[in-house]
Amino acid sequence: MGNGEQQSNVASILSPEQLQNVVSSIAHNAEDRCKLPITVVPIMDASIFFAVDFIRACTRPLYLAPMSIKTRGDIIDSGSLLTPIRSGTDIVLLDTIIDTGKTLTLALGLLPRLPKMIGTIVIKMDKCMNNPIFKEHDLDIHAAWYAKGDPWVVGYGLDTNGALRDLPFIGVQSNE
Repeated sequence: MGNGEQQSNVASILSPEQLQNVVSSIAHNAEDRCKLPITVVPIMDASIFFAVDFIRACTRPLYLAPMSIKTRGDIIDSGSLLTPIRSGTDIVLLDTIIDTGKTLTLALGLLPRLPKMIGTIVIKMDKCMNNPIFKEHDLDIHAAWYAKGDPWVVGYGLDTNGALRDLPFIGVQSNE
């Protein structure tokens, strides 16, 4: 199935305009909550579009400390910060999707302190709320769309076998 055929099986849930509004809102919430300079920590690769739009929406200077987390299917292999986090800054963690919470758990373990805020576009509440990380920490999470069930979400950095990552919107892919 080609990319065009795959795209025809995608129902848009957040348009490009809605994404821009949501990311702007998340950025402004971060600026309101953070009293210190902000270090933005996007979980790469999926969060590249989110991070760029977040940085553009912020009105004050930021530091960037991308994080890489390697996965094989459901197995998380490893993770690392690609740039050290400056002391004397508030951390804002960005992840385009919070699915089971496993990536988030690893990410929090790599940070020198808890983030002031976590920004996400999609959170799968039914899957991730059983993860103990949500019970152990009082996490300030700002999400655009609370997914019910387990939809396959693509676009805006999220892909299906390497395809559809470049869609300018967030959509749900059907198997039909």
